[in-house]
Amino acid sequence: MEMISASEFKTKCLSLLDNPPADGIIITKRGEKVAVLYPYVRAGKESYGLLKKKIKVLGDIETTDIPWNG
Repeated sequence: MEMISASEFKTKCLSLLDNPPADGIIITKRGEKVAVLYPYVRAGKESYGLLKKKIKVLGDIETTDIPWNG
């Protein structure tokens, strides 16, 4: 993973945001790591229904089964 200083990031910010490296960039300030820039990965339609038949609902999901004296 590439490391760049905060001042270098400041000058190249827009180009890095337009085309970030796949493995990300570590941003440093005075030699200390302060941030990591990763490209955003969008979840596609394949995530819809991903947990179907993997989760079993037990009981009533609309109540906590705790009496309430309201």
